[in-house]
Amino acid sequence: MQLLKDTYKWEFNVEGNPLAIEDLANYQKRKKTDRLNDDILENYMKRLGFDCTQREFWVSAGNAIEYKFELGTD
Repeated sequence: MQLLKDTYKWEFNVEGNPLAIEDLANYQKRKKTDRLNDDILENYMKRLGFDCTQREFWVSAGNAIEYKFELGTD
């Protein structure tokens, strides 16, 4: 699922089979921004065993590698 605002309006898209952690009732809500928001994402992360509201979630004990690339215009 994705919720994005690429123009002046919000777009909500769902593809594929839902995961067991997803609450499908959210996707039927009238307002698109009620279908996927911070609270819903935090809940999904907690169902997966990750508490992204805790500072420790965002701290890594290991090294990180960053790859950058640009798409060619050919």
